[in-house]
Amino acid sequence: MYDVIVVGAGPAGLFASLNLARNSKLKVLLVDEGKFSEKRVCPMNSKGTACVNCNPCNILSGYGGAGTFSDGKLNFIPKLGKTDLFKYMEKSDAYKLIDEVETIFNEFHMDSDTYPSNMDEALKLDEKIAKAGANLLIIKQKHLGSDYLPKYIEDMEKTLKDLGVNRVSIGCQSTDDSVLKANGRYRNVKQFFHMFHTLRSVGFQCINVDIMSGLVEQSYESFLNTVNDILKLEPEN
Repeated sequence: MYDVIVVGAGPAGLFASLNLARNSKLKVLLVDEGKFSEKRVCPMNSKGTACVNCNPCNILSGYGGAGTFSDGKLNFIPKLGKTDLFKYMEKSDAYKLIDEVETIFNEFHMDSDTYPSNMDEALKLDEKIAKAGANLLIIKQKHLGSDYLPKYIEDMEKTLKDLGVNRVSIGCQSTDDSVLKANGRYRNVKQFFHMFHTLRSVGFQCINVDIMSGLVEQSYESFLNTVNDILKLEPEN
């Protein structure tokens, strides 16, 4: 059981999960329809083929979000377009939050030269433009470069796993369909194995499988077979 399930492993989901895992005792699960970053491989790049319509698309879906394969521009500004943190907090708090976000990016090596390179000159220029009745949008920006983001996201994923995020528990109970049916379980053994292998295929490396003894119509041999079936899968717990 989880206290919080974060749906979507883009930047917002990654940061929310990291914050919850570090600053609370809540059990957190982060899920996405796509794969972990190291498994997000587009056949067009790896095999030189035309688009094969992967479902979900490895470019658009997966851990890191749709921008994982972008050129990695980070904009540190509390108000840009329809995004306006000032609607929800004081300006000082908004800028403090932006600084905290930048600190986390830096922790995972997502750092580079900052632009404008001379903020004081940019602010002076903004004053001159304001006197002419116009506005200059000054954005603190970093450019990480193309093809670097997947590795940065992978490091972030590892930290989340170390903190216990993405530890998946599956309630198998038994690998004997007759026992499952006698105990009113809605899932059959075939579905359990499919779920386990699917989780492995998308990159989950911490899977817990729950089994039970003493179930209705469960014999000693049936329980022993269940134990052996689960051990063959090599779950982490």
